[in-house]
Amino acid sequence: MANQISLHYAFKKKKPCLFLIAALTVLFNIVQPANGAENRNLDFSSMFEKYSWFDMGGQIRFRGEIRDDYDLKDKTHTKTDNDEFILGRFRLWTRLTPSPYFRAFVEVQSAWEWESENIDTDLPDIGGGNIYQDRLDIQQAYIDFFFSPDTFPLYIRLGRQNLNYGRQRLIGPFQWANVARSFDAARIRYDDKIWWVDAYIAQVAVHDDNNLNDTDNRLPNTADDSTLYSVYGGYRGFSVADVELYWILRDNDNAGGREIHTIGTRFEGKRGAWDYDGEFAYQFGEWTDQIDHKAFAVHIGGGYTFVDRKLKPRIGIQYNFATGDNNPGDGDHTTFDNLYPTNHLHYGYMDFFSWRNMHNVQLSLKVNPYERMWVKMHLHFFWQDETDDQWYNAGGGATAGIRPMSNRNADSYVGEELDIVANYIPDLPYIGKAMSVQAGYSHFWGESFVSDTIGGNNGADFGYLQMMLKF
Repeated sequence: MANQISLHYAFKKKKPCLFLIAALTVLFNIVQPANGAENRNLDFSSMFEKYSWFDMGGQIRFRGEIRDDYDLKDKTHTKTDNDEFILGRFRLWTRLTPSPYFRAFVEVQSAWEWESENIDTDLPDIGGGNIYQDRLDIQQAYIDFFFSPDTFPLYIRLGRQNLNYGRQRLIGPFQWANVARSFDAARIRYDDKIWWVDAYIAQVAVHDDNNLNDTDNRLPNTADDSTLYSVYGGYRGFSVADVELYWILRDNDNAGGREIHTIGTRFEGKRGAWDYDGEFAYQFGEWTDQIDHKAFAVHIGGGYTFVDRKLKPRIGIQYNFATGDNNPGDGDHTTFDNLYPTNHLHYGYMDFFSWRNMHNVQLSLKVNPYERMWVKMHLHFFWQDETDDQWYNAGGGATAGIRPMSNRNADSYVGEELDIVANYIPDLPYIGKAMSVQAGYSHFWGESFVSDTIGGNNGADFGYLQMMLKF
């Protein structure tokens, strides 16, 4: 009880250091040394050994977040400048496999938010409006039909499901968000272990705390009423890298006849201690009936792991680029459309940036101090591709309120971000390695573009502490 009071006090008094100390105190009181036969993973599958067609599991996740000076202004403070809150997410899933030709899966989710002064949990998740709370809903519910598992590896999946392709730069489930993302989709997949291909039609499911989730084309939302059509495949037969090719059509009739085609390719490979990957995507189509759309984006990266060193450090570098629009009012749209990504993985944990109108160089270091612990650091450098365009955050909106403006006459260098994250998997009595604890701190330094557009270049800070238990 005293630990609960200390956590609550730390948040109410807005003392970030106090919150971390209190949270760690709770953690250390929970963690006890592993002890003989009690040291086993939290696994309920043994309860259903007699019923091989039935399986179930779940997840419990809590995360405390602290945000400071998010408007990047030196002296003025807005309502959304600072915030502190706790997020909780509970999932329970069931899988039924009555035959080799049929499978059913259902996942129920309850996502909660506490203590925020800025988050409006009554909003539906349209354009990132509420990615924090949806107290009870269906996250996934699908059925699989297998044609001939042994001789013809083709199956059809129908229903609400996660879509996860490549490194999630264009299509991903965005699991960092408290409510995450899923799609109502029909998908057919062929996979013979050497090459594979997916074809699907999908609409994103919009979270709404006050109603059951529904697909976005059934909501009064003209900004994003999209249906995705895609063919996405890959080949695993090359020794140097796996290669993928894709076509994605984003069709949004309610946005003035928007039709965006994305064609692209990506590769990912490893040679000895070296790893590398890259992606190129080109877009064409219509932004509206009167405005043409042409844009492209590039990613290239690599790293080296010192496998013979104690900490097994990996150093890496990558470059990300996506086109912007140098004249938002000229009748042509050239800002790259990021679609439905998990940008949190790639462009800074403060979520200030997305794969739109940007140049980004990232330096990274990852070490493993212990067998079940890793620490990684990312240092980002950001530029605008076109300074007259918007500075797009991870959700595709306007970071720090920067809207498109012709003849802005601002410098293109936005700033730097440092991310430090540590993850530890304790080996605990009764639950084994089913729990993970993660903590992170980030700082953003605003540079000349920030000064030129908002009149200040104050830095911003972000910190979090997360516990997750899978069963």
